[in-house]
Amino acid sequence: MRISRTIFAAAVALVSLAACGDDEVTPPAPERYIVSLTGLAERPNPVTTTSTGSAVVTVFPSADSIEWQVNVAGMDSITAGHFHAADVNNAGPVMYFVFSGPTTGRGVTGLLNSGMVRRTGSTFSGAFTYDSLLTRIRAGTTYLNVHTRRNGGGEIRGQVSK
Repeated sequence: MRISRTIFAAAVALVSLAACGDDEVTPPAPERYIVSLTGLAERPNPVTTTSTGSAVVTVFPSADSIEWQVNVAGMDSITAGHFHAADVNNAGPVMYFVFSGPTTGRGVTGLLNSGMVRRTGSTFSGAFTYDSLLTRIRAGTTYLNVHTRRNGGGEIRGQVSK
């Protein structure tokens, strides 16, 4: 009788543990956005350049953070890089700095910079906040561009999109 009570108690404990697992909340999956940077995407005036770039932007909803990595190819004298607020057809204000140059030399190729934007502790431009950056990324109204000494308004640009 003692063995069967032990087995019964163990079975009840297992069923209880299994039932608890149903109540667990799965954190939201990271959201990945890819950015292709070209001179032709610059607005209001497309730029003729052989420079290109790419970026990966990953939103981690459960951590209130946005990770980014910007790569460039064939760029000279980079002065800055930013997330801007605007749709694909317009130029807009800076929301967040991803690079504060300058670089020197010709043909900069590879990782320009990487980092993480956090809800608290990150510095935004103007009235922008973590929430406004996140909302605009999800809505497709954020672009990233890289500025050079030759093209101060931006040499390459790309819309942040899923």
